Amino acid sequence: MPPVPPGGVVFVRPVRKREDTGRLEVGGLIGGFYSKKITNSFATGNVTASSDSGYVAAGGFAAGSNTAIQNCHRNEAQILTVTVAGEPGTPSTYGTAQTLADLQSEAFLTGTLKWSSSVWNFAEGEFPTLK
Repeated sequence: MPPVPPGGVVFVRPVRKREDTGRLEVGGLIGGFYSKKITNSFATGNVTASSDSGYVAAGGFAAGSNTAIQNCHRNEAQILTVTVAGEPGTPSTYGTAQTLADLQSEAFLTGTLKWSSSVWNFAEGEFPTLK
């Protein structure tokens, strides 16, 4: 489990690995996302995906998707590492890169992401917390 960022919000980085195909997908918020849609979200934290063989994908917001990812953002300072059989790979680019200051700004969270102050506690310079 990653350390809890300021404000106590943890954005978990789940892994989706399909044993039948050897796919490994790791993302800042979600690994592989192949149905429905996700909107108005963001992810922080570093992402690493490594395997000796097979398909490996990693991304700051999501590793892979064939569906709608709308108005989703990631920390521009994330370190994204993809390695297959010891060779570097290319991280996916899902999610718009934002500064950490933006991701901790009430104006960004309420204006851009449309998060409501009736659901979230906001404090400038900190991650939001649920009420």
